[in-house]
Amino acid sequence: STIAVTFNDSTVSAASFSIDSTYSGSAHLAQLGNSVILTSSSGAAPYSVRSGTLALLAGTPPSGELTTVYKDRLILARSTANPDRIWFSGATSVTAWNTTDRFIDTNDNLRAVFGLSRVLLLFGRNSIQRITGAIPPPGSDMELSFLSHLYGIGDTFIKSIVDYQDTCIWANTEGVFRTDGFGVIDLTARYGVKEYYRDIVSANPRVAGGMIGDYYVLSVTTGLTTVNALVFDMTSAAFFRFNNFYWLTMARGSLATAGLTDTVMGSIENIGRIGAARGIFTPSTTSACDGDAQAVTPTLTTPFYTFGSRGEKSLNKIYTTYDIRDAGTANPRLDVSYSQTPDAAAYTAVSGSLTETTQMTRTRQAVRLNNLGIAFNIAQTNGSSDTRIYAMEIEEHAREESRIAT
Repeated sequence: STIAVTFNDSTVSAASFSIDSTYSGSAHLAQLGNSVILTSSSGAAPYSVRSGTLALLAGTPPSGELTTVYKDRLILARSTANPDRIWFSGATSVTAWNTTDRFIDTNDNLRAVFGLSRVLLLFGRNSIQRITGAIPPPGSDMELSFLSHLYGIGDTFIKSIVDYQDTCIWANTEGVFRTDGFGVIDLTARYGVKEYYRDIVSANPRVAGGMIGDYYVLSVTTGLTTVNALVFDMTSAAFFRFNNFYWLTMARGSLATAGLTDTVMGSIENIGRIGAARGIFTPSTTSACDGDAQAVTPTLTTPFYTFGSRGEKSLNKIYTTYDIRDAGTANPRLDVSYSQTPDAAAYTAVSGSLTETTQMTRTRQAVRLNNLGIAFNIAQTNGSSDTRIYAMEIEEHAREESRIAT
């Protein structure tokens, strides 16, 4: 097997190493000081990489399958003999170990560990626990408690766990959650996509997550088929989706040859590819296609709007302010349709298309119907160099509240 390691110190920028072929299963990485620690779910002995040298981790470390850093200590966790155990290294050291006394048993089968500045999170089979305090046993000031039984229900997707501004974001079969180690936010409920999320995840267990800037991206795949990549904007509570994004692993790193830093890297099954994803939000204006030569054709679906009243409304004309540029001769356009029910079971096309432009443009289209509310769908056909939707307005007049829908 081969691993690639990128260092934060100035001595080595990148290096690749071959390791024993028995080192199999899912790998886990942690960095304390200038040492990168590599563990494996196969239960093999941990490795360390320091100043360009790969070796078995020195000292007498346990064969922990999971690793992270908490406070100034390396954490190793879970072994075949002790699936619920957390071991702590000596302060600031990756080689000082006391496996006789310096550990905590969690009473749950551990699947992941994650260190924040104030809390060590423990993802178990049946719950999520936390350790607070700074001094491990013996003579410990640490406390073990449950973060929540509720958010441990459902199988946690280990590759979905990421850090963001000293909080942890993860996904399981019930939703996507964020915590600072004390309170928990259900992002799928807050963003209004709980039911949709459960539907696509229940039948598609291959899930990987990563941060691209302030966006949490969750790739849901079956083999080489993208079910969806779900994107949570952490700054505006907006949610949208990518397709053609079938990444099985994502990790933060750098790609010096492209001049990119803080980049999410992804591995794609059976293709042997590692890609830099940060540039997807700043694509070249000379191309209307993605990296696989597929035309990028976004779709915008709005909520069902009732305009603040329960009665029937007269809905007349809609006004869309937009700008869609052609990269060549693709002739991109936007087509608007509407639904008269919240479940969006069917959409009716609005006459006329929003064609390519050379500047911001406002257009008018007619819907002319009486209904309790309305939802819109805007779908692009053919690729563009740039697509922007600035505003969507509608002429709406409330009818007498005694009226019912006809």
